[in-house]
Amino acid sequence: MTVESKAMDHIRKVLEQFGNKYFASNGALKRTTVIEDLDNYDKDLMTALLSDDLLHKTYTSKIAGVEIFEINKFVDMLKYKEYWADSFTKFDNKIGLTVGGKYIDDSEDVVLDFPYKDTVLKAGMTKEDVEHSGDADESFLNETLAKPEIDELLEPKILVNATKYDKSGTHRANSIKNDDSLILKGNNLIALYSLKSRFTEKVKLVYLDPPYNTKSDSFKYNDKFSNSAWLTFMKNRLEIARDFLTTDGSIFVQIDDNEMPYLKVLMDEIFGKDNFIGNIIWKKKTGSSDTTSIAIVTEYILVYAKNNAEVTFSKNPDSYDKKRYRYTDEYVDRRGPFYYDTLDRGGLQYSDSLNYGVTAPDGSVLYPHGRHEYVNDGWIWKWSKDKVKWGLENGFCQFIKTGDKYKLKYKVYLNGNCQIFCVNSSFS
Repeated sequence: MTVESKAMDHIRKVLEQFGNKYFASNGALKRTTVIEDLDNYDKDLMTALLSDDLLHKTYTSKIAGVEIFEINKFVDMLKYKEYWADSFTKFDNKIGLTVGGKYIDDSEDVVLDFPYKDTVLKAGMTKEDVEHSGDADESFLNETLAKPEIDELLEPKILVNATKYDKSGTHRANSIKNDDSLILKGNNLIALYSLKSRFTEKVKLVYLDPPYNTKSDSFKYNDKFSNSAWLTFMKNRLEIARDFLTTDGSIFVQIDDNEMPYLKVLMDEIFGKDNFIGNIIWKKKTGSSDTTSIAIVTEYILVYAKNNAEVTFSKNPDSYDKKRYRYTDEYVDRRGPFYYDTLDRGGLQYSDSLNYGVTAPDGSVLYPHGRHEYVNDGWIWKWSKDKVKWGLENGFCQFIKTGDKYKLKYKVYLNGNCQIFCVNSSFS
C-alpha cells in the first residue's frame, strides 16, 4: 500500500467526524469541498487533519523552528497523485491542458504571456507615409521604449494639414465637428490616443485589419521575437480600441490562421471570454495551384463585445420588408417590428416529445395541426415544451384567436439576434 493510499484511508477516517459534509450519498469523497475548506483555512478541518499522526508526519515541515502545514502538497495528493479511491486511473474525468500534472483552468490567473507584453511598441508606417514624412528611422517593433518616450507617444497630438472633402470640393479644414467623418493617416497608435479624449465610449463599432505577421506582409520585426512583437503591437491597440467602444459596442478583427489562435486568447484576456460573440470564417479565394501543402482559402474575423449583454445586431432599419414586418409590441424598441409564423409543422421526422398539448387562454388544450387531442398524424411543434413555455412568458409566442378557436404562433422579430441571445441565456 502506497503512502498516498494510506493517507487517503486516514483522511476518510478523520473526515467521518464531520458527518456527510465531505462525502457524497454513494460514499465518495467530496475532494472539491475539502480543498475549498482548506483554501479558506477552515480551523476545524485543519485541526482534525493535523491531529492524525500519519498526516501530521507526512504533510508538515519545520522552518526556522516553526511547524508548517504543507497545504499545497496535501491538495496535490488529493487531486493529482496516482492513487484514487474510485478509479483505476490517475487522471480526472475531464479534458484540458495541464502543466506539471495540473489543469490550467484550476488557476484563474492563466493568461497569454509573451516577451515585451508590458511595453508599448511604436510600430511602423507604410512606405507611402515614410516617403511623405521624410522619417525613415522608425523604431523596431520590439524596441523597449523608456517611460518618457511612452508618455510622449500616447499624449494628445495636434492634427495638421487637415483637408475637408464635401460636395463642393476640397478645402482646408480649420475645425472638426462631432458629426464629421475622419480619416487619419499616420501611426495608428498615435492617432488613436489623439482621439481618446473626444471619442472614449462613443464608438459603436471598431473594425481592425492588422498586418497578419507573415513574411509577405509589411509588418517588420526582429525575427527572434516576431510572434511576441506582433502580440504586443496588437495588445497596445486593442486596449485603446476597447476604451473607444460604447457599452453596446463591438469590435471585429480580421486575421488569417497564422496568428488567429494567439489573437483569440489575447482578446479573451482584454475583452473577457464572456464577451466573445463569434468567429466569422470567410472564403477569400481558391487555393493556390502551386501549393506544396494544404491550400488555405479562408480567413477569420474575431468578434467581441464591450458588454455581451448589451449587444444586438439587426438589419438596416430602412431596408426591411415593411409589409411583412407589420406588427409591433411592447418590445419594439429592442426587438423591432415582427411577423407571425406557424409553430407547428408536418411532413418531417416525427418526434413524440414534440407532440404535446398547450393550454390556450380559454382553458382548451391545443395540439399541433389545430387538434384538441393527442393523435400521431405526423404533425409536431417546432419548439420543445420548455421553449414554448419560455416563449409565452417572454413575448416570443402568442395565441391568436380565429373565430372561436385559438392558434399558437411565434413572432419573428426584425432584430433576429435579440431572439437568439434571449433563447441562449434562458436555455444554457
